[in-house]
Amino acid sequence: MRDVPQRFLTTKEVARWLGVVTRTICLWAECEELPAVKVGRQWRFREGDVTLWLQRAPGFHERIERDNFIIRSGEQPPPRATKTPLGASGSNRR
Repeated sequence: MRDVPQRFLTTKEVARWLGVVTRTICLWAECEELPAVKVGRQWRFREGDVTLWLQRAPGFHERIERDNFIIRSGEQPPPRATKTPLGASGSNRR
């Protein structure tokens, strides 16, 4: 049995599907809130991953309104959590 290849969507297609501006989609991809793959300088989204994300995303509508407001108003988005590599404690103690 062959696996059916998944369709990749552009930022514009996902934005249109979710009813948000493209910058919101990029923001979510950059913050790793929305599953995405970086291809060169562009984001691509597996249709199945976005569908699954929508089913599991708590507070989706509130997030859309918040992020669209931030982008339209020119405000800075809230700071995102930084990821620390495994084993890194953030200090220089030996």
